Amino acid sequence: MLAAAAVRLTAIEALSPTGAATWPTLAGARVYDSRVVPVSALGARPTPVISIYAGAAQSSRRGDASASWDRATTVTLEIIAELAVVMRAEGGATFADAAAENDADAALMLDGLVAQIRRTLELAPEGQIFRKAIKGSIARIEVRPDILPETGLRFARRMISLEVEVRDDAYSEASGLAEPLASAIAALPEGSYAKARLADLATRFSAFTLPDLEEIAVTAEPNTTPDEPSAGVIFGD
Repeated sequence: MLAAAAVRLTAIEALSPTGAATWPTLAGARVYDSRVVPVSALGARPTPVISIYAGAAQSSRRGDASASWDRATTVTLEIIAELAVVMRAEGGATFADAAAENDADAALMLDGLVAQIRRTLELAPEGQIFRKAIKGSIARIEVRPDILPETGLRFARRMISLEVEVRDDAYSEASGLAEPLASAIAALPEGSYAKARLADLATRFSAFTLPDLEEIAVTAEPNTTPDEPSAGVIFGD
């Protein structure tokens, strides 16, 4: 669903603004699209990082009498906020993972990072581009700790789910991306990560022509598709 991409990519731009002199969160520029932080971005101490993923998306008609375009569409944005460190596997290979959450300072920093994410997306000027991509305000927010149930070990990671209502994809015969993603492209600043990705995706959607309407069939029978002349009254040739 392209509406989910609009939500995800505008959230990335909001939390890591293109050309920013200052950053809205403790993570700074370390905001990643659908991937974990690279080892090269980490130092000797636990480092605040954010990774953003598209979660579940759903679109359903608002009722049996609703038009096909009158739909309630929701998207869940999954955000991982963590204090990452470099780990070493057997054999010497390194990878990034969340540090163990074993002190009050780490817990407080994580809570602050989560609060900065919400503040940016819901209120700050940087989050305006995200708020334009959704309808109204964020409908549901869930923040979950990362705990190994077998041992009770806590990792310095918070898993945030934001459920938002969006405008459903509005397809047309024209080339390029459907709304609301097309408007998201226009609002993104030049040179931004998201704009470059979307501009490339837009080239994959070519225009097409729908065939002319030849006839309309009408039937008085409920739950029946009048696909044969005998099933109803035919208007046309």
